[in-house]
Amino acid sequence: MNGRKNVVWLIKAGLIVTVGIFAARMMNRSVLALSLIVTLLYFATLYLGYRYGSGPGAIAGMACGILETMQTGNMAALGMFCLIGALAGIFRSLSRLASALAFAAGALGVGIIYAPELIRSHSLELIAATVVFMILPGALTVREIERSSTPEDKYAAPLENPWVDRLCAMADSLGQVARTFEACKEDNIPLSRNAVVHVFEEAAQEVCGECRECGMGRICEQDNQYYVYYFLHIFEQNGLIEEERMPRLFLDTCPKREAYLERLNEGLGRLKSQDSWEGRFLESRQAVASQFKEIGDILQEFTEELVSTTDITEQLEASLSAALKNRHIQAENMLILEHGNRTQEAVLAVCTDNGCRIATRELADVVGKSMKRRFRPSKESRTVIGPEICQVKLVEDTRFMMLHGVARAVKTGESTSGDQFAFQKIPDGRMLLCLSDGMGSGPAAALESETAIELAEQLLGAGFSPERSVQLINSVLLMKSREQTPTTLDVGVVNLYTGDCHMVKLGAAATFRKRGNRVETIGAENLPVGIVTEIEVTNQETSLQDGDWLIMVTDGVLDALPGLDKEAVMEEVILRSASRNPKDFAERILREAAGEVDTIRDDMTVLAAGIWAK
Repeated sequence: MNGRKNVVWLIKAGLIVTVGIFAARMMNRSVLALSLIVTLLYFATLYLGYRYGSGPGAIAGMACGILETMQTGNMAALGMFCLIGALAGIFRSLSRLASALAFAAGALGVGIIYAPELIRSHSLELIAATVVFMILPGALTVREIERSSTPEDKYAAPLENPWVDRLCAMADSLGQVARTFEACKEDNIPLSRNAVVHVFEEAAQEVCGECRECGMGRICEQDNQYYVYYFLHIFEQNGLIEEERMPRLFLDTCPKREAYLERLNEGLGRLKSQDSWEGRFLESRQAVASQFKEIGDILQEFTEELVSTTDITEQLEASLSAALKNRHIQAENMLILEHGNRTQEAVLAVCTDNGCRIATRELADVVGKSMKRRFRPSKESRTVIGPEICQVKLVEDTRFMMLHGVARAVKTGESTSGDQFAFQKIPDGRMLLCLSDGMGSGPAAALESETAIELAEQLLGAGFSPERSVQLINSVLLMKSREQTPTTLDVGVVNLYTGDCHMVKLGAAATFRKRGNRVETIGAENLPVGIVTEIEVTNQETSLQDGDWLIMVTDGVLDALPGLDKEAVMEEVILRSASRNPKDFAERILREAAGEVDTIRDDMTVLAAGIWAK
């Protein structure tokens, strides 16, 4: 039995070696504009994930991602392949089509965010691999769990909430992938002494030959290799070894000293470049690990929210149907949900029974009075209801409304501001206020801050928490550029149901809350995003009431004010500049700050937002 197992493992090892050689030779070959190796990598990730599950799928994706990274040099490919391998396994219990769709959607979604060049150049290969997978005979795509299951397993009772369990499994899989990356996070790759010695040996063999007159040819043979460390120290300080730093015996006796030095500097430079690449690889690996961890945590949070949502249709259906019938509205079907934050929403299939047409707003009023709450139609609902059945979604209306105004000034001599801002409604009755200051000024700074703002809008708009969002933004900015590009990020999320304000500040200037004749300063001392892999997120909580104001500014505004205590001066400026109009309020603050200086030395942005009860 053991002999048979050994033979099987030898055959498997031989196949792996054969596939590796084939992959190396086919790296740059293509047929009909398709890269064969890239198509194979996508197909292998999808097939193994579907057949063996999310764990093996993520491992297969990691192996394929390494090959793709070797080909393209894009570290984002590694993370993308790991994720889509896990997705193929997670959704395999639904159907082969569901697994393929999750795989393709994951590749497109992650690729568009993290590696747009990669997904643009390899979109045909992704499609081809998915199509090949879908047309495979059923006998070749039987899931492994089905082979080992017993007849009794087929009739096991279904889970009470399969979607929750699948999301939990997905979060666990991503967490396991992150732990796999993090297991090596303390790795350190110093410049190897043996590698340096090898460089000296190569230079001696190619230039010196059999000559041993100056001793450089046998420097690596001596027990005391002081000169190896001496030359390495010089190279790390200056980037090359100058001729005058060589031993006197070498300068006096070596007829090929220029050729020897050229070969030595070339070898050390190549070794240093390789060491730098390995360092960037480790740094990018940690960024990928951080992304997987954050995505897993996000899924876990989403699962908790899903569990906290309660179906209360049965409790309210009778009274609501009667109220609608009195207004000649017939409800064919309805679903009423109460979320963990105690807000409610209703989805109704309705029509009028008298041939008339009514505004959807009127339907919201009827539902609100029946349920003793205030409702409004969602954006995607139609505005008029008639005799034909249509589906309408009603959401509980917020208690507060918020308006904003912005004032900006560009650094003297520049045409583009490096500051960017956002103000938009996001799910669950919340309002997003976001301000970012890119490093320096001009188009380059504007591009960095714009990237941070767009990511914040997308992530928070999708329902992610501010903490998770800024962690992911930090990872993206780290992988986006090899150079450090510090970008401040000031995020405020206001709950318009309760007035609670949740703020996350990374390297940003203080924020100010005005209430009546008092101004409060909200600040935090954190590093900007895009510098280190792991950032410490500090949360600031405050509560807003009817008539309160939030004023967010960039560093340029505070730096332009006189005195040492800039925040105290700004509080006085805010009180003097008070206005009921948000735009006018922001412009008054900016005029006072800019009026104190002759030359604008940094971009200046003021975002003023007021909250009022409806």
